[in-house]
Amino acid sequence: MNQKSDKQQLFKREIQNLLTADYRIIYDTQSDTLKIVDKKGEEIDNNTLGFVGGEVNEYINIREEQTLGEKRKYPIDELTRKRQELLDYILVSDESNNTYKTIFEVYHDKNQIFSMEKFNVMKRKNLRCDEFNVYLSPEEAETILPSLQKFIEQNKKSDSE
Repeated sequence: MNQKSDKQQLFKREIQNLLTADYRIIYDTQSDTLKIVDKKGEEIDNNTLGFVGGEVNEYINIREEQTLGEKRKYPIDELTRKRQELLDYILVSDESNNTYKTIFEVYHDKNQIFSMEKFNVMKRKNLRCDEFNVYLSPEEAETILPSLQKFIEQNKKSDSE
């Protein structure tokens, strides 16, 4: 018996829409816009579109790994930090649940780039999905520092009250 995956159970309606609606992609060169429509010309509903977007993102990640090689799926180890001359490395979080492992780390390097990277690794598929990557120059970091300091100060006050 073929047991349905969690995804198939959760997105049952959206998957059924994809299997039965015969969608096609229309690109309007005049307005530089894309639409996904069925045979009647009706646009894809928002829930199904959201599901498709997630699946396309996953597909992109798979293709990138097939083309460019496997992405790092764990915190940067000590040897790599030394080899890449990373400075002030901080592992902000390394958390895991049944489905995902989440890594959030910050560091800077000799090239004067401050990096903040947060990504998830899908355990079942061993696939990395970036949540966000931020790369700042010293000037950009200096620009946001007052806002960051203010955020910390305001929240320390509310925590102590």
